[in-house]
Amino acid sequence: MPIPLQVEQGGGSTTVVIWNSTFMNNSAAYEGGAVAMVNSHGPGIWLGATHFSGNSAWRGGAIYGSLGTKIIIAGESTLENNTAATRGGAVYCAGSSQVKMQDCVISGNNANDAGGGCYCDACQELLVNSARVSYNR
Repeated sequence: MPIPLQVEQGGGSTTVVIWNSTFMNNSAAYEGGAVAMVNSHGPGIWLGATHFSGNSAWRGGAIYGSLGTKIIIAGESTLENNTAATRGGAVYCAGSSQVKMQDCVISGNNANDAGGGCYCDACQELLVNSARVSYNR
């Protein structure tokens, strides 16, 4: 099953910027139902005024990032009602250098194992500022 947006082995200085967009009812068999940043080793992804709803995957129902990916969720973005079969109902990050959630809503997401809202595995930094994280399980 294809992932709606996947960036792999970026390695450079490119940041993926997604602004004022909607990712709804997407799915992936393995990682990142809507967005997957795989082995990017670069600046990562910046989401602003973007909405994720009804996405699903094995890990990271809406967003998955690994190995050096920076994930910034800001500017009134929402991640609601996304589902992961295992971990990270909304966001899953493995070895990501930074996860920042600012001025956003992460609500009503579900993971069957752990991290209904966000699951971080060996992340260097997790920053949450002016975010509403609620009703995740």
